[in-house]
Amino acid sequence: MRDWRAVQAKSDSLLSEGIFRLLQAPAASPASVREAWPGNYLISRDSNPLYIGEASSLAARIKVQFDEKRSTFYKNYLKINLECGVEITEFQLRIVETRIGRKEIEDFGIVNLGTSLNRFQLGKRQPAAMAAGCANWDALQDRAAELIPAGADLCLEQSFQPWRSGRTDATAGIYLIKDPDGRIIYVGESSDIFVRYQTSSSGIKRTAARPISRQCGATWDAIFWAIPCKPETERSAISTTMKTKPCLTILVDARLLFAR
Repeated sequence: MRDWRAVQAKSDSLLSEGIFRLLQAPAASPASVREAWPGNYLISRDSNPLYIGEASSLAARIKVQFDEKRSTFYKNYLKINLECGVEITEFQLRIVETRIGRKEIEDFGIVNLGTSLNRFQLGKRQPAAMAAGCANWDALQDRAAELIPAGADLCLEQSFQPWRSGRTDATAGIYLIKDPDGRIIYVGESSDIFVRYQTSSSGIKRTAARPISRQCGATWDAIFWAIPCKPETERSAISTTMKTKPCLTILVDARLLFAR
């Protein structure tokens, strides 16, 4: 993978390879998972994929998932199978380190593996052909430290628009908000930039943009936002990189988000 745009253009095939890598990972004992690195995990029973997830620390997340009182997948399983009598120890686990694209692996796996115990982030991607190898995915992981800064730079090159007259497509991407003095005060991501923009503009109190308006003391007309890169729009894992840019003070979670 040579550059950021090439990754966006091949996102489905790359994510398919990432799923292949996860499926080929050796079975792991939940109690033996000590890896604190970011990654993805797959929980199965009788070779049937049931739940896929992502975490910034696999060790911490697996500890929770295999605790009967706190486990998301196990509680969902029991709701479906009320009298099954299956113990949590009867499920199989696979894990893989993911330095770039872990949220997309989760979204992609929910659709393409048909993991019935996932209840959120449904329908974020379209079905795609499954890969029979993972060489390109492995190369992508090796270049994560180069690609994320490149995505951040590309984002900052985009043109800004007045908030009330902003225009964007219904596509996945990232958005930036400036205050009246031109300082970037917020970086966010969405699977649908158009919906996020419409929601923020409608005055719903839960949205991020409304408290930002109160913070900077600006009117809506004074706040600007950035259209994501087109046509290869991306939701990007750029927060770690953007923390090194002095104008950015509020940042998204560090994860690369591929275009749909």
